[in-house]
Amino acid sequence: MVSWQPSRRFVVVISILAVLLFFVGLFLYGLAAALTHGSAPRMTVGLFDLAVTLGLLAALMVGHEGIHALAMGALGAKPRFGAAVAGRSLPVLYVAAPGHRFTRAQSSVLVAAPGILISLLGLAGVSAQWGTILVVPLAAHLAGCCGDAGLIWRVARQPRGTMVEHRGEWLVFHPTSATQGPPLSP
Repeated sequence: MVSWQPSRRFVVVISILAVLLFFVGLFLYGLAAALTHGSAPRMTVGLFDLAVTLGLLAALMVGHEGIHALAMGALGAKPRFGAAVAGRSLPVLYVAAPGHRFTRAQSSVLVAAPGILISLLGLAGVSAQWGTILVVPLAAHLAGCCGDAGLIWRVARQPRGTMVEHRGEWLVFHPTSATQGPPLSP
């Protein structure tokens, strides 16, 4: 059994990638909105707009974690919600399933599910008449998915047969008899 927690270096790399992905998200969701509405989205920045954007982002975050929980539950786990500080600097929400072991493939699917589903639904959402208000929250959500991508990368580096336990902001890798060698250390 090997425990892995995001290091400060991991958090810095993920944060840099998240900033870049935020701008990619702005471009892609903005482009989808522009192609649908015939012009670039008009953005205003007022107190009301900020409140709506933050509210939508909060809803996306809760929905994101909810999708993780649904995926875990579908795989027989009993999900628990929480919040923590990853790498001693990055606040995160998480869904854990202490005691439940997932295969590497199951772990990757349940970690990727919210990013894929929300991104695809978001593309449809920005096409709606009111959809331009979703561009910034969806871009921020996409940026936040960098953490999940980092977890998938970490899981993929483990030997075949390794089982994965999600314990909040960290993972525990459990070797099985089919595993060739020990799990990779942090």
